[in-house]
Amino acid sequence: MSNHTPGPWHVENDLQYDGGTIPYIVSETDVWIAKTNTFSTNVEANARLIAAAPELLEALKKLLALEMRYTNVGLKEFDAARAAIKKVERKTIRDYVKHAALRESI
Repeated sequence: MSNHTPGPWHVENDLQYDGGTIPYIVSETDVWIAKTNTFSTNVEANARLIAAAPELLEALKKLLALEMRYTNVGLKEFDAARAAIKKVERKTIRDYVKHAALRESI
C-alpha cells in the first residue's frame, strides 16, 4: 500500500494570488495535496489530472488484477500500467493481486 493521502481528491479554485485564483488539489477530508503552477497555460488540466490520480491508480490495479486472474499471461500491453503502479507503490502488481485475493476470500 502506498503512503499517499487517500482519495478522492478534487480541484479548488478559490486560492487568491497576484490578482487571480490558483487551482489547488485537496482531499475529501480537506488535506492540501498540491498547488498548480500559476504560469502554466494548461493549469486547469494539470490540476484535474493530479486530482484524478487516486482513482487512476485504483483503476489500473483493478485492470491488472483482472488481466492476471483471467489470462495470467502477462500481456506486454500492460507493462506501462505495471510500471506506473510500481513507481507509485514500489511493489509489483502480483503483490496487489495476492492482497486482493485474500480480501475476496474473507
